[in-house]
Amino acid sequence: MRILLFDVSTQVMYIGYAKDGELVDYSIRLSKRDHAKYIVDRIHQLLERNHIGLKDIDQIIVGKGPGSYTGLRIAGTVAKTLAYATNIPLYQVSSLIMMTSGYQGMVCAMQDARRGNVFSTIYKQGQVILEDALRSLESLQQSIEYKKAQSIFIDEDTYLINIQVILKHIQKVEDVHAYEPFYARITEAEQRADQKS
Repeated sequence: MRILLFDVSTQVMYIGYAKDGELVDYSIRLSKRDHAKYIVDRIHQLLERNHIGLKDIDQIIVGKGPGSYTGLRIAGTVAKTLAYATNIPLYQVSSLIMMTSGYQGMVCAMQDARRGNVFSTIYKQGQVILEDALRSLESLQQSIEYKKAQSIFIDEDTYLINIQVILKHIQKVEDVHAYEPFYARITEAEQRADQKS
């Protein structure tokens, strides 16, 4: 089983290649705004480096969010296009779980969502204890689950990948055309529209 996995929910663009349950190779790129220019090329480079093509991939796993709106749109578009063009099964997984899957025990994974808020989840080896959501950091820190968990703010120094943990959390995307990332909050444009109505 050959798997291509990627996540673009943070400033860390992560692309990995796994074979038979083991992570074989990966590529990362740090940026805030221009991952769209590089993701397809980085996928190509990773596959070429491992002497395989898309035709050899059995499964695509995409980080569905929550996180950067633009990053999630990029990842979602690339995932849908690759899966549709090649008829490779597409799976989704929480970006929070993917990017912290290498940690042991109970993990509270977080991304900065500005204004004192975080995208967060708490999970333990296949079991989600607190679902992905946008929360105030203050309220999260007061929860019993948070106090029991190892807290990880995802960035270029803290991401840690374990393909076995990721595989415990994936969900198949049955309708590739209908796939939508999980944003966890409405966009600023939607907020303005709601305020006008």
